[in-house]
Amino acid sequence: MTMYANNKEGELVSFKYFNNLESKEYPIVQSKGFTINAIWGKIEAPIPLMVETTIGTHEYNDAQK
Repeated sequence: MTMYANNKEGELVSFKYFNNLESKEYPIVQSKGFTINAIWGKIEAPIPLMVETTIGTHEYNDAQK
């Protein structure tokens, strides 16, 4: 994913997960301060994102579809 910002640094980047089957949007627990040329995670070591729901916090895994 490539991201750009209007300010040089310091903007807060937040994420949401959309569940198409439920037509619902869920907030992702993590957020990240924007840093120029930053790399967050790698292909061989991805950063897991946690979805916040009414029944708790869960790590989304493609295998759970």
